[in-house]
Amino acid sequence: MVLILNELVCEPGLLETLYITKNILSIITIVVPILLIFTSMINIVSIMTSDDPSSKRIIKKIGPKFLSAAFVFLLPSIINMTMDVIEGIKLTENNCWKEATKENVRSKK
Repeated sequence: MVLILNELVCEPGLLETLYITKNILSIITIVVPILLIFTSMINIVSIMTSDDPSSKRIIKKIGPKFLSAAFVFLLPSIINMTMDVIEGIKLTENNCWKEATKENVRSKK
C-alpha cells in the first residue's frame, strides 16, 4: 500500500479540483464569519432595544455563532496543518494540496 501511495502523481484534473476547492474555501472563510458576526450583532441590538423576556434564548444562541465563526475562520489553517502532518509521515513524495496553485494548474494543462 505504501508503494502505491509513493507513486501518486498530481494529475492536472486533481490539481485543478484542489485549486478550485482552495478558492471556495477561502471565500467561505471570509464570508461565513462576517455573516455570523453580523447576525449576532443584529441579535444583540434587538436584545438591547426590547424588554422581551425571551431575550435569554437569543443570548444563548450568540455564543455558538462566535465559536462557529472562529472554527470556519481557522479551517484552512487546520487543513494545512493536517496536510503538513501527512507530508511529514512521507506517505506521498509530493503534496498535491500545496501544489494546487494558479501557476501549477496553468503549467500542467
